[in-house]
This record gives sequence, C-alpha cells and structure tokens, in this order.
Amino acid sequence: MAVFHPSAEYLVDYAAGNSSEALGLLVATHLALCPGCRAAVGRLEALGGALIDGMTPSATHGRSLGGALAQLDRAAQEQAVPRRSRAAGRAPMLPRPLRDYLGAAGDELPWRGLFPGIKRIALPALSGGTAELLMIGAGRAIPRHTHRGDEFNLVLAGGFCDGADHYGRGDVAVADFQVNHRPVADSDGPCICFAVSEAPPRFTGLLGQVLNLFTGR
Repeated sequence: MAVFHPSAEYLVDYAAGNSSEALGLLVATHLALCPGCRAAVGRLEALGGALIDGMTPSATHGRSLGGALAQLDRAAQEQAVPRRSRAAGRAPMLPRPLRDYLGAAGDELPWRGLFPGIKRIALPALSGGTAELLMIGAGRAIPRHTHRGDEFNLVLAGGFCDGADHYGRGDVAVADFQVNHRPVADSDGPCICFAVSEAPPRFTGLLGQVLNLFTGR
C-alpha cells in the first residue's frame, strides 16, 4: 500500500484533464497501484460531472470541492502506515497505464546504461517534461543533484531511501529546486521508478561538475 501520494492539487488537475501528458501518465500509473487515490479521483470526476450537468456552481461548488480536497488529505494520512520493503527481483509486469503506453512488460524493455549500476529508458513521445524509467541497482545511489523544476518519482518495484523517508511500490516522491539529495536504492534488490521532470537535474559536488559537462547540464 502506498504511503506517499501525489498532492490533492495534482489529483484535481488529473481529474479535470489539466495534467500534462507526462505527469498525467505518472498519476494514472499511481492510481493503478493506489485504491485510495483512485477512489478520490473518482469522487472528483463525479463532482465535476454533476457541476457540468447544472448544479449551482457558487458556494455549493466551493464547499463540495473543499470537502473533496479534505478527503484526499485524510486518505493520504490514513494510509501512512509502516510497511516492510520488498525486493524488486526481475522487473514486474508494469501497471496497465504504462504497459499500454509501452506495449511491453518491464522485463522486456530495452534498458540502456546511464551511470554505473543505473539504467534508463526514455519516453520521448510525451509532452510536459522529461519522462523516463530508471532501474537503480541494489544499494546504488543516484549521484547527488538538485533540480531546475519539479521532479516526480513513482516507485514501480523495490524501494529507495531519501534522507529519513523510504519509498516503496506505489509511492510518489516529489522534489524541487530546494532539494539537494542522493537517493539510495534498497540493498535487497534493484529499484525501478517512473520519473517525470519539468527540467533536467543539475548534479552537485565535485563529481557533479564532471557529470554536468558530459550530460550537458
């Protein structure tokens, strides 16, 4: 069960059809793994349909939308319970939104090396940012970096630690320009993530200066 979810803002945008293609695919994939958020988006879509059908939009709309947002926040808090990390093993069958987009199971995809112990698959056809699948080897760390825009990471298999937080299957980690971090995959197996970034990251530290030269960042 997911512990970290997209914020209510992103779920509302998704329900209203206002998400970018890349972020919309990430949210849809999270919904396939998270019954709580899936039900909340269903309520938001029902609310939007009722408003379109002629409900009074003024104060009633404000109260209804406010209540829906409060329900989203409560659902996230209620699901925030401790759980054990699970090893990824081989890449699992992808959740349906990603599977439909890629047309393949995770263990059939053409992974390419990015850094030692880290592989990626770019999803170039999506608008709204950089979208990619990342496979981080057991115990491996993504080089320390910060961000030029918001970054979203949805865990599909395994897990990783980022500071005091641990993210497992279905969790969404969000980072922005204020975050300078070095996520580390669990030691019991690879971590597979679906990542969407508004802009490429900027690597920091001495190693980061070299990486930025090679990656053009």
